[in-house]
Amino acid sequence: MIEWFNTKNEVLFGKQLANFFRSRIAKDSLNVDNKKDMRKVIAVTDKVLLQISNYKLEHKLNVYKIAKMGNTFKWSLIDAGYDPTFVSTLTKKIIASI
Repeated sequence: MIEWFNTKNEVLFGKQLANFFRSRIAKDSLNVDNKKDMRKVIAVTDKVLLQISNYKLEHKLNVYKIAKMGNTFKWSLIDAGYDPTFVSTLTKKIIASI
């Protein structure tokens, strides 16, 4: 039961996902009204989802761990200066796809 609440790996993974996203999409150049920028966001999001799929092969995820990973991803991007509304929407779409 204790392992169910152990989210150390998921927190680290959430930070890695945020760093991956930040390294490919600069917050200053992101314009949600620009179709080219949004295509790039979709491509990077697909790569994030692939990383999550690979992670799930080696780690048993439950609702709590998924939420913790998503929350870490979300707040890492918000703390880095990304638009909170954009990040919340992005995180919800990623979590819904898991």
